[in-house]
Amino acid sequence: MKVALVTGGAYGIGLGIVERLLTDGWNVAVAAEVPPDDAVRFADTLERAPDTSNVLPIVCDFALKPDVAGECVEEAVEHFGHIDAVVNNAGITLDVPITDLSSEDVARLMNVNLLAVLSTTRAAAVAMHDSGGSIVNISSIHATRTQSGHAVYAGTKLGILGVTRSTAVELAPRGIRVNTIAPGLIEVPRVVGADWYDPKTIARNIPQDRVGTPSDVAGTVAFLVGPDSSYITGATIPVDGGLGISLVW
Repeated sequence: MKVALVTGGAYGIGLGIVERLLTDGWNVAVAAEVPPDDAVRFADTLERAPDTSNVLPIVCDFALKPDVAGECVEEAVEHFGHIDAVVNNAGITLDVPITDLSSEDVARLMNVNLLAVLSTTRAAAVAMHDSGGSIVNISSIHATRTQSGHAVYAGTKLGILGVTRSTAVELAPRGIRVNTIAPGLIEVPRVVGADWYDPKTIARNIPQDRVGTPSDVAGTVAFLVGPDSSYITGATIPVDGGLGISLVW
């Protein structure tokens, strides 16, 4: 049975990815930081699994030690015997003017959003050897089209594109593919609970006239870790309903 590690898989986009992979018959290691208020949502990941023996929960905190991400790969291999895919979904955001950013803010976002991706990629390259595999990095529309107050977030998400391209070239001869998904606005708990969130108003600026869902991203992940994408590497696939290419007046 195929084995995947999904970071940040306890809720939101990550939970959607975990559910899709389980439905498709994968064994899934779910790595996430789970503070008490999120424990219920993390438990939901297990409850929704067709067979809980197919799920390995790993509680970790990339913010303090991004190298823990690589250790999650090793733990998945130890538990399931091998690994076929890594989905680097874990990410945090911060809407703060650059003049108000602290060094702690910068370090936290860099650790979770970018350095952890490097850590899992390095560990996956070792674990997969020459047997091949797929690494999917979740970036953001902010990598190419962003807003004020997101300097560090946008920088880390753009950095993911560079990491993807370089490692795709390096690992291609070994059958390891590396690709990126760049979601637009997705209906996750953080977005739905925001004061500014009005899906009907927002949808007017999206060519497909709707806000995205975690399943939209999960379906693209399923494609990129599956056999139908075997000749795709180094790509960035937008999952944004056309927002990234639209010109709105």
